[in-house]
Amino acid sequence: MTSANWPADASPDQSPFRGEAAKQPSAIDRTLESISEYLNPILVKEGRQAFKSFQFFYTFLLLLLVGWAWSMLGVTHRLPGIYYVPAGPMMLVGYFWILAFPLLVVIPFASFLSFANERNDGTYELVSITTLSSLQIILGKLGSSMVQMLIYLSALSPCLAFTYMLRGIDILTIFLLILYSFLASVALSAIALLLATITRGGAIQGFLMVALGGELLFSFFTFCAFGTQMALTGMFPLDQSVFWVFQLCSLSFFVALLSLICLAAAARIAPASDNQSTRLRTCMLVVQLLLTGWFTYAVFATGDEEWLFGLILLTTIFWYVMGVFMTSESPIMSERVKRGLPTSFLGRVLLTWFNPGPGNGYMFAAGNMMAMAIMTPGLMLAAAGRTGTAYDGDIEMLAMLSCCYVIVYLGAVRLIISVVRRLTHCGMLLGPLIHLVWLVVGIVAALIIQWGFFHEFNYSPLQILNPFWTLAKAAEGNIDVYTTPWLPGVPIVLPVLAVGAVALLFANLFAVAGALQHVHKPVPQRVIADELELHPIAELPPTPTNPWNQDVH
Repeated sequence: MTSANWPADASPDQSPFRGEAAKQPSAIDRTLESISEYLNPILVKEGRQAFKSFQFFYTFLLLLLVGWAWSMLGVTHRLPGIYYVPAGPMMLVGYFWILAFPLLVVIPFASFLSFANERNDGTYELVSITTLSSLQIILGKLGSSMVQMLIYLSALSPCLAFTYMLRGIDILTIFLLILYSFLASVALSAIALLLATITRGGAIQGFLMVALGGELLFSFFTFCAFGTQMALTGMFPLDQSVFWVFQLCSLSFFVALLSLICLAAAARIAPASDNQSTRLRTCMLVVQLLLTGWFTYAVFATGDEEWLFGLILLTTIFWYVMGVFMTSESPIMSERVKRGLPTSFLGRVLLTWFNPGPGNGYMFAAGNMMAMAIMTPGLMLAAAGRTGTAYDGDIEMLAMLSCCYVIVYLGAVRLIISVVRRLTHCGMLLGPLIHLVWLVVGIVAALIIQWGFFHEFNYSPLQILNPFWTLAKAAEGNIDVYTTPWLPGVPIVLPVLAVGAVALLFANLFAVAGALQHVHKPVPQRVIADELELHPIAELPPTPTNPWNQDVH
């Protein structure tokens, strides 16, 4: 029956098209459906699996039951004084502990198991052959964990609002504690995903699982102790601008380090022919710029040049750890990576150290340490001129010693790894292990020589291989006891370390000369033909006819 022969006096409710019209989606449904097309498919897949799992069901059920039980017990325990005495902080502490366990323990550990099981069972290969990049896979799994966090938070949000009504706690403190819990859960989940990509099955994965469980429990109790202290004492100086500057500083570091962890996890599961090093090293440089910028701001804002000690120590730790992993990279550069190398001479000069390879990584870490050592005297002079204080040579000494130690230890182990690679395979597990053994051997050898042979228990130049004791004495300003006769006031360990650093720097520079000879390679014609077959020119966007992408009439 059509609308042409339908009776004109018939009721609209009797129309045969009424059911079809009623099934038409609303504007909100159409909008949400269009937005969902842009969601990461891994997020949708992992979300569906997580919400159907017994782990999520029982965790969510226990969260509700324990939250309800604490509400009854807490209120009953404080009766009848709850009508007269503020009970918000005490109730908030209970809800904080209840919420922190699934956020800081259950979700990160479930993320580790989910990804590790996929790799062990072989189901990850089905995902890896899709058009999704490795970073999209990691972000999709992390996004699924974040969705679970939001569901747990929404379940206890009425209880958290209830603590505000009980007085004694302000809404901003509640919000900050929730925000810290969410960010801590995101960071732990990203670390769990990174650990899950390190190895596949075997005893090492079991060890990582046990280590992750211990780390999560330690983080849970530490973070809950911090939240309890903040809730009961109200130590958040919300009315001071310094507090909010610190929050902004912490948030910037959180975003940068989280990006670094996600990029590292994506690099672990990416094909060997892809270039993952450039993005990682760019992110490392961003972290270094944040360190330099925020500590420089602290020096000029407070007038205290002691902040430079923190800048030097954090920079040294950061680049040594990053250098350990960069010098453990594979020295093989694929043809696909060579197609993305800089084409201009200036680009090759400035961007070569961002290319993959252990030699480039070593020079990148050494260059950043030298930049820090060169920049420190200028910051000290500027701070001394602004505050009118005397120039502190101990900070400059600490910067130079830290730079020399990073160059010496990373450079020596990089040469050792290059020799080991000629004998056996040296991956991302054996390389850091060699670095650790070399560092421990240097410290133990220095202690044995001084304590066992010379029976000297105070600091001496024999501890030149012990970076921890030497840098601690330099930070205290007591390292200039043993000076050189030809350089008064200069500790003897500095020129010795400087000579060793220069020697190892040039030795590694000659060793990586082959990596510097890699040049840009054009894209082969067969690859261009394949791309044209997948993406015909007719489907490509039109080429602009002027700089403003407008047609000229």
